[in-house]
Amino acid sequence: MIPEDVRNRLASYYFLNSIEESLENKLVDRLTMAMLQSNEQISENELVDIGIKLIKEYLEQ
Repeated sequence: MIPEDVRNRLASYYFLNSIEESLENKLVDRLTMAMLQSNEQISENELVDIGIKLIKEYLEQ
């Protein structure tokens, strides 16, 4: 099995090079809004959860 850090870096590379602009814009908008609404108190885990939910919704379309 490949090391987790290698897997994450490869997934990040793939994601950043294949993401559709509309999904990227939605992610940026939603995550920025979540940070602003929480006065920057939202955790990275909460941001990831929001992002995963949005990506799942996008893929189900």
